[in-house]
Amino acid sequence: FPRTPPGPRQEGAVTLPPSLHLQTLSIPGWNYSSNHTQHMHNLQKGREGPATADLRRVLLRLHHLYEAGEDPVLSQPVTVNLQAVLQALGTVVAVEERSLTGTWDASTTQRWRSPARPPGDPVVTLHPKEIRTFFVHFQEQ
Repeated sequence: FPRTPPGPRQEGAVTLPPSLHLQTLSIPGWNYSSNHTQHMHNLQKGREGPATADLRRVLLRLHHLYEAGEDPVLSQPVTVNLQAVLQALGTVVAVEERSLTGTWDASTTQRWRSPARPPGDPVVTLHPKEIRTFFVHFQEQ
């Protein structure tokens, strides 16, 4: 069946709280296993086909703009529901936190330890000066 990008369901812009910046919202130019080790194994064995964009998945990077103590209100941690924020793009079915580059599953890295949430949970919290990267998967149209 043909793949179609998540289409607008209603008029509306992506709206974030004032202390957050949408740094990246794009369709990655690659299609690979979310398991980077498996992806590398497939490449080494020559099993990887041509790169194609998965139009049901976007790369989202959010940046908290303020430092701790910089502003009494805007420097506070911010919790957002990505389903609500991205509703104009379609129905979010899964959210995977990634390393800053998007290459690694954040749960497999040792450097980043944020409070554990259920896998796929669209509710995320950003702390002052934090940058977080996600693959957001949308329901097939």
